[in-house]
Amino acid sequence: MELKVRLYKLQFTQTHFDKGTLSAISNVKKSLENEFSALMAKSKEVETKLSIYKLAGKEFEAVSNEFLAVSNKIKQLKSDIETFSNSK
Repeated sequence: MELKVRLYKLQFTQTHFDKGTLSAISNVKKSLENEFSALMAKSKEVETKLSIYKLAGKEFEAVSNEFLAVSNKIKQLKSDIETFSNSK
């Protein structure tokens, strides 16, 4: 049954598209498959990194919260300095 469906699909594409169009479709398909594979690899990499951070647990959360607080203070100081500089 599957072979018969593939045969009908092949006959349809050959009667409705020329060789150039079929080649372009094939190239786009390959390009999309490559991009998908790259994104899946990146996704696996990110999941691995997240699992490592989860292992750190509360310690990592505390450090990240402290980093966020310091980062926000730096941004506020930078904004205050710009405001002060512009008021002269």
